[in-house]
Amino acid sequence: MTAPERLAALSRLLGRTREQAERFIGFAAQEKLPLDDLWACFDHEERMEAVALLSPGHGRTAMLTLSPLRGAREERAGIETVRAVLADCDGSRLALVQALLEPRQRLEATALSAAGMRVLATLNYMERLMPRAVRDAPGEPIALPAEAATETFTDTPEARAELSALLDATYEDTLDCPGLSGLRTPEDILEGHRRGGRFDPSLWTILRLDGRAAGAVLLNPSPNLAGSELVYLGLVPSARGRGLGRSLLECALEIAARRGDRAIMLAVDEENAPAQRLYRASGFRRTARRVAFVAPISGARGSFAG
Repeated sequence: MTAPERLAALSRLLGRTREQAERFIGFAAQEKLPLDDLWACFDHEERMEAVALLSPGHGRTAMLTLSPLRGAREERAGIETVRAVLADCDGSRLALVQALLEPRQRLEATALSAAGMRVLATLNYMERLMPRAVRDAPGEPIALPAEAATETFTDTPEARAELSALLDATYEDTLDCPGLSGLRTPEDILEGHRRGGRFDPSLWTILRLDGRAAGAVLLNPSPNLAGSELVYLGLVPSARGRGLGRSLLECALEIAARRGDRAIMLAVDEENAPAQRLYRASGFRRTARRVAFVAPISGARGSFAG
């Protein structure tokens, strides 16, 4: 793709002018965001009809972004483009390609589905503001049963192996994006959390019951906002229904308050009613909705090396 075509493709992808696309290219270079895996579909008159960008993630995942589509002709071009991207991924080190759409993007959703991606879940993005009084006040001890204790994660090979096994166990009968089960290895899942945002092990909390790891809540500082993202909260099946999820969430809120965070953000499966009740009762409010699509990559080579 020539430099002018690349600029035109990014303009189309972003739905912006060329001047805005040029500024975005500068921002991407500054933030070290790769824009190399850019795909475009042209008609017989060399007019650009659809554009897709594949952005590498962590834990052998990648995010696919599709340009806005208008009409059946561009929808067909979108299908061809996404199919080409996924075919190129086949046999690579990637395990999973993901995409996020707003619910109103019906043509784009049809294109992703026809190209081989499937709907994983509708995600509710939620936020809880942290008032200054909360940030300044000393936290109260978290109430836990006698057999329960929390500890800060220590980033050692042994601790990572234990946490990988714990995360895998928390996926059993989960209500949060159950379609992800089995699509990634436990090591991929952990690596995705460690590499997402700015990893700080002091913000990760492990719950133990009678000395055995039974749950975790993971916070990562948000790179662009004065707050943190709750990237995961989960319990093994035997620990559920005992109010321990609320205790873990209180741990996360206490950590965010000590950091002086202005807000804490998260995303949750819209079908996960218990989790949504917990978050709403703790002051979280929905800020956006997105439909998540996934495509497992067949014949993925090797394991994630970091």
